Amino acid sequence: MNGGQSIFDQLRSLFGKSKETKKPATPLPVPSKPKQPASGPASGHPSQQATSPPPVSATPPVRNRPQPGTAPEIDLILGIDFGTSCTKVVIGDHGWLGQSYAVPVGNGGDGLEYFLRPTQISVGRKSETNLKMRLMADPASIKIQDLVTLYLADVIRDSLKWFSSEGPRRYADRKPVWSLNLGFPAKQIAEGPLVNAYRKIADLAARLGFSELSLDLASLSSLKDNPEADSSRRSIPSARIALYPEIAAQLAGYVNSPYRAQGNLILVDVGAGTLDVSTAILHGNDEEDVVSFHFCEVGLFGAMKLLEARMAALETAVPGSVQIRLDDFQSGTKPTPESVALILGHQGQVARESNDAFNTVSKDFAERSILLAISCASQFRKLQRDVHSNPAFDPWPGQVRFFFTGGGSRLSFYQKHFIDGPFEQQLSKFTRWKETEGDRRLHQQGLRLEPLPAPDDLQGLPADLAADFDRLSVAHGLAYGSENLMKITASVHS
Repeated sequence: MNGGQSIFDQLRSLFGKSKETKKPATPLPVPSKPKQPASGPASGHPSQQATSPPPVSATPPVRNRPQPGTAPEIDLILGIDFGTSCTKVVIGDHGWLGQSYAVPVGNGGDGLEYFLRPTQISVGRKSETNLKMRLMADPASIKIQDLVTLYLADVIRDSLKWFSSEGPRRYADRKPVWSLNLGFPAKQIAEGPLVNAYRKIADLAARLGFSELSLDLASLSSLKDNPEADSSRRSIPSARIALYPEIAAQLAGYVNSPYRAQGNLILVDVGAGTLDVSTAILHGNDEEDVVSFHFCEVGLFGAMKLLEARMAALETAVPGSVQIRLDDFQSGTKPTPESVALILGHQGQVARESNDAFNTVSKDFAERSILLAISCASQFRKLQRDVHSNPAFDPWPGQVRFFFTGGGSRLSFYQKHFIDGPFEQQLSKFTRWKETEGDRRLHQQGLRLEPLPAPDDLQGLPADLAADFDRLSVAHGLAYGSENLMKITASVHS
């Protein structure tokens, strides 16, 4: 991948749409044990959502039918969303059956936890946590690179094992040709220490994950010291390993789904570490669909960053008062504490200094989070006005589709500020919308919250977890292949 590529260069090889007439493939078996929504950030979702239209099934015609004594090759893509709290994996086959498969990489548990792999690894007797944020903070650290490599190699190996033993039987007489798409936490793939670290990690993890070597530091060291001379013998050559912006992958499934609607859209994704904002326009004609990405930003305003800021403020106000550990909530499988009492670890009386510190840091964090989103959205609207010949043109006369996703979006803090009014109220200052929320609703103006619907091609996700598809949406987008291209246009201001 060439250095300095923008998000739009990456999108050209990520988004796709097949125009062939399709028929349903054999669905992936759903785990038999009962599923309950995961607690905390993994459960619950905004209730003010539009109802999705009925699904439209579509699958490309089967090609490359096996001949006696042969094993036809098929392209399969590992889409890995390496998250701050947990990692998600989807395997994509968009060249033969037109399907993708949610991989149950979780360490047990019910419901959504079955598909969420905590981003932590045990090395000896020590549990290493917060891998992604540590890598982002110090990408040159060999120790952190090695830990992330071992972790992702384990994820890859478990994904391959699951697919070979429990995947659809139709692949039994096929020879997979694997590719790896790994999500990257920025709006573009620009040369730098973090990109270099991600590329090195992805390459080593693919080699180790596909090998029969033990998953430990000794094996990793041996692999570094003895690189394969013939790269063609590798299961995934370097040319088939790519990094893609997570904020781009987030919308890949939507723009390829029958639920997509033309027009403006804003997406805010709240992860454990970052808050990602994307703006785009979907348009086209009878011949092709076009997705125009404009302003996209990534800020360190995720759920764990909020908890970390609150813990630091409380500890500063009353030293020794915080009784919980940030690492206890990194996996995303425990409810993130949102009150002063829960963060302090007791239900007794809370000192006034603690309440004041909590309220102050929460207000500051909210203002900076909303400012990031407002900056993106307002520049997006201004650009649309500036390029129009009519100065009176209003690009947002009514409602604008708004997607609010990610594990952190379930927290009441983000619900309060992005769903219940403040974000829309501040954004209205840059529009011609009515001043009050009541008047905006009366005139059908403002943000129209919509779900990110589970796509028809995704197999293996139980129906009762469809509302939580947004947790897998980045991995699903990463599992798209370059053979399924949409036309991508980019704003010169991005």
